[in-house]
Amino acid sequence: MKSCSSTLFQKLCALAAIGLLAACGPMTDLKNPKSYQLEGLSFQYPKNWNLEEEPIAKGSHALTITTPGNGLVILQLYPVKIAQNLMGYAEEMAEAAAVAIPFAKVSESKFTKVEEWEDYTWTSEKFDITLLGETRPHYRLYRSKDIDGHRLFLVLQSTFKDAGQLVAGFDMIAKSLEFAEGAQSAEAK
Repeated sequence: MKSCSSTLFQKLCALAAIGLLAACGPMTDLKNPKSYQLEGLSFQYPKNWNLEEEPIAKGSHALTITTPGNGLVILQLYPVKIAQNLMGYAEEMAEAAAVAIPFAKVSESKFTKVEEWEDYTWTSEKFDITLLGETRPHYRLYRSKDIDGHRLFLVLQSTFKDAGQLVAGFDMIAKSLEFAEGAQSAEAK
């Protein structure tokens, strides 16, 4: 199983490169959050973050959420029988993202050991991106959990400097997330 669609990686790479030199404003507005609900998947996210759905196979979900300051949240949900474990997913994403940025140099990733948080397993990754002679440390936080026969992957990527300002919004998504296969469809609000 490939962890991300090519469109998702293109976004990831473009945001990483553009965000390398960008200044940032308020990162996470937790007041009056937006809600997402579609095909049994629901969660809340900060009102100043923007969500896009990615086409993916039936029974799976792929969403990207961009934040001010060019942070990125990726949410993917696959049936457990075709899903990788968290470390396999994280390593594949790191490798694919590094080769997908041909105009920048991406350092070797350093992962933490897999641990537990709430009802998720998690790991983090630190790496540097060098573009036009400018090097910036970056960070990815990966979370995963099995829910109703599916495996959820939730990823936050940002510059290391901005990560602390985005974690509260990432936690909002993780804590509010629910999935029930076969639930009624509704629209994102």
